[in-house]
Amino acid sequence: MKHLIKTTILMLAILLPAIVHAHDFEVNGIYYNINGNEATVTYKGIDFDSYSNEYSGSVTIPATITYRGTTYSVTAIGTYAFFSCDSLTNIDIPNSVTNIGGGAFQNCYGLTNINIPNSVTSIGDGAFSDCYGLTNINIPNSVTNIGEGAFYYCYNLTYINIPNSVTAIGKNAFSITDWERNQPDGLVYAGLVAYEYKGTMPDGTSITLKEGTIGIADGAFENCHGLTTINIPNSVTNIGKNAFYSCSNLANINISNSVTAIGANAFYGTVWYSNQPDGLVYAGLVAYKYKGTMPEGTSITLKEGTTEITSKAFYGCSSLTSINIPNSVTNIGDGAFWYCNSLTNINIPNSITNISEHTFTFCSSLTNINIPNSVTSISDYAFSGCSSLTSINIPNSVTSISNYAFSGCSSLTSINIPNSVTSISNYAFAQCI
Repeated sequence: MKHLIKTTILMLAILLPAIVHAHDFEVNGIYYNINGNEATVTYKGIDFDSYSNEYSGSVTIPATITYRGTTYSVTAIGTYAFFSCDSLTNIDIPNSVTNIGGGAFQNCYGLTNINIPNSVTSIGDGAFSDCYGLTNINIPNSVTNIGEGAFYYCYNLTYINIPNSVTAIGKNAFSITDWERNQPDGLVYAGLVAYEYKGTMPDGTSITLKEGTIGIADGAFENCHGLTTINIPNSVTNIGKNAFYSCSNLANINISNSVTAIGANAFYGTVWYSNQPDGLVYAGLVAYKYKGTMPEGTSITLKEGTTEITSKAFYGCSSLTSINIPNSVTNIGDGAFWYCNSLTNINIPNSITNISEHTFTFCSSLTNINIPNSVTSISDYAFSGCSSLTSINIPNSVTSISNYAFSGCSSLTSINIPNSVTSISNYAFAQCI
């Protein structure tokens, strides 16, 4: 039985790459991948640059498509779906689409107009970068997240409507656009998000964010050495990664309990961080970073009310053996326990819906893990290199297992994959032999 299970896993690891890279089918000149009863618009062929200009002119994406008797709802435009289709002039996106993936329209030089429907909640990294033909963009009230470099180098983009629904904006989302060039020096806002400090900041600068600010963008104040004090109002819920990175004179920061999400390295290189005592550093209710050398055999219980564990919060903490996470935690960031190779016991609370990228990568002492019924997806490399993991039960709530999720789990002899899983990506179980 053990041999059968391992052989099955190995066959999956070998065969899946040949399945998942290519589009699943084509209907009326549009290419799709499927996930259950949902379809994602994608590129033609094995890779995003297998063909040039597979889409051109005016393209209308339908809300539903039928293939071999099955009807699918079109819910996403996938990563690099229209990459470098420089003959594409117009795209009609239906209200069924909720996500525009990274690089989806990158280098679509001929695209002059885009209507983003009210169904879209997320615009991925570099989604419209280098779209020189765009002059104005209206982001609907449904969007909450705009990725890094989303409109980077759209240098003719003069008008951008950014609604108050947007709480998170990636670094350089609007860099090298007419919109950015037309902003005066000083703190630039994009909707209710503090987007960036433009120009040279004077020494000894103190900034109070305006009331109603809901987010601080990735890298908003990065390398602002003149900043000494930042006053963050209670309205702010999200502080992006590298937001205050290398603000070498920043000593005074007030972080209220309203902040529920903080990106990696948000305060790295500040006086504020260097003044924190060794041990687990909190920023408001967020478990931000373990500082200093951790004693051997350390067990940690996060305080009640903790809302998030920041990306790489315990990265490389090889002395951590167990951690107790309260149900108040709704997000565990990418790589939070990466290289915690003495971690043998962890509870994932029912409040978690996604196991993020690299969360438990190289936790080589972890022998078993309980994934709660709240989890719907397991991201890239989530358990990669967990070489002592012998069995795993994936609950019926999980629908997707991403790239290399369990790669290198060389002791894995038993795994339950429920019928709810409709997508298993590249090398998910590679080297599980």
